[in-house]
Amino acid sequence: MTWFIATFIAALLIFMDYYLYAFLNAVVSASHTKIEQLGSSSAAISVEGKGVVANFVRAMIADNRTVEVDNSMTNAHCLMPPQRPNFQHIFTWIALPLFASLMLQVIFAFVVKRVIINHFMPFMFPIRDRVRIIYLYNKILFLRLKHRQEARARIRFVVDKWKINEETDEG
Repeated sequence: MTWFIATFIAALLIFMDYYLYAFLNAVVSASHTKIEQLGSSSAAISVEGKGVVANFVRAMIADNRTVEVDNSMTNAHCLMPPQRPNFQHIFTWIALPLFASLMLQVIFAFVVKRVIINHFMPFMFPIRDRVRIIYLYNKILFLRLKHRQEARARIRFVVDKWKINEETDEG
């Protein structure tokens, strides 16, 4: 029973791994974006005045500038493609050990038990083996006797039924 539970959980994890890969692959392929920015901006500021503050502001914005923007940005460097599940590793590290554990469970549960009971136990406990053989022999004799009694009872029943049918036919 535990082998079936372990197999079910392993299959569920493999399925979820593949489903997660398919989901992430769809997200990555659908979320490529490219942003392009084109434009220019010019600023012409003239400061009028002869005070200290006017001179200071004139010094800060000494030249009139024109800013031109031509940028292109993508998110490709952020989107790493997911790795596909490696089915060779899954077979090697999950399926093969599960199959081996099933085979070992079968071997240890049935074959080894039968070999020990039928081949080693008679040598270790010879008296018990003799008692077991006598018990089985007596059981077979009892079953034969019971079968013979049932067969005789059936024959008696058929004969009695046949006699009753003859008496009713004559009378």
